[in-house]
Amino acid sequence: VLVNAVRDSSILDTLTVVVYGDVDGTGTVTSTDVRLLYDHLIQKTPLDGIFYTAADLDQNGTVETVALVLLKKRLAS
Repeated sequence: VLVNAVRDSSILDTLTVVVYGDVDGTGTVTSTDVRLLYDHLIQKTPLDGIFYTAADLDQNGTVETVALVLLKKRLAS
């Protein structure tokens, strides 16, 4: 998610905010994020950059199957 610091209609700075589990960058966690994470795990569509970071739900530096389990639990609650 991009956040802009604005003063007098001018953008002063842009920050990138990671929402863990928000693999598609929309700002919310949905079933689409589960699908994208699954596609990454089966090596169909690899994630990189900020999207890879968002998929690392246990924040251990790697995206593994446990991330998919955590994401599904988050959606179920």
